[in-house]
Formats: sequence, structure tokens, C-alpha cells
Amino acid sequence: MTTTMRLGHRRPGTAAVAAAIAAALTLLAALAGPARAGTYNYTGSLQTDQIGVTGLYKITGYGAAGGSGGGGADGGLGAGAGGEIMLTAGTTLDIVVGGAGDNGVSGGAGGGGGTFVWIVGETASPLLAAGGGGGGGYSGT
Repeated sequence: MTTTMRLGHRRPGTAAVAAAIAAALTLLAALAGPARAGTYNYTGSLQTDQIGVTGLYKITGYGAAGGSGGGGADGGLGAGAGGEIMLTAGTTLDIVVGGAGDNGVSGGAGGGGGTFVWIVGETASPLLAAGGGGGGGYSGT
């Protein structure tokens, strides 16, 4: 399995876009047979998926962005992580996709939630962990 990690970074003017897309998780099978792709978004609940076809799966995920603090201080973007792993048919995955942090009104903001994927079984095996971005601080007087 090859794993890569990319840390979130700030880009001016993209906070709203980042909050909307930062917590998406994608599973993509690269198979000789029919390809299978799935995208998972924040639901506030555990999501479960069962692998139907044995093959090499590319898994990528992003933690959610932190909220903006009172006075306009931007929150950080979530981290990204990904890799490829061979999964067998019948393997069950549990998936949690983090939600964006709440904005602060007269103080600091909430941090974004992390995104996680693991194999369900006797010994739960983590496949992906991507942390959420920190909440923006308060920059008012």
C-alpha cells in the first residue's frame, strides 16, 4: 500500500469553497472488470460500505475546514490523505466524514472534523485518517 499525506493550506478567497469540499471522501476501484466509485460526504453519522469486487482501491479523504473566527480570522483547511490498497470482496468499511467547524461570532471558531476509514472486523484496521482544520481565532478589539 502506498500512502501519501498532504497538509491543508490557506488560499485567499477560498474559505467557503474549501468548507464545502474539504470533507469529501472518495473510493475508486481500478479493476479489470467494471469500475466502482463512491463519494461520501458529511452526514453526521457513521457510514458503512461493503466491497463487492476484489481489487486495488484508491482511497482519498480530507478533513473538514475550521470555521472563521469573530472579526474575520479564517480557519484552517483540513489535511488530505490517500493511498491504494488491495481489498477483497465482502470486506466491510466504516467511514466517518468530518463536518465543517462553526463560525465564531464574538470569539474563536470551532475546528473542523476529521475524516476516517477503517476495516470492520475482529481487529479494526485503520486505512485513512485526515485531521480537520483548526478554528479561526478572534481578531476583534
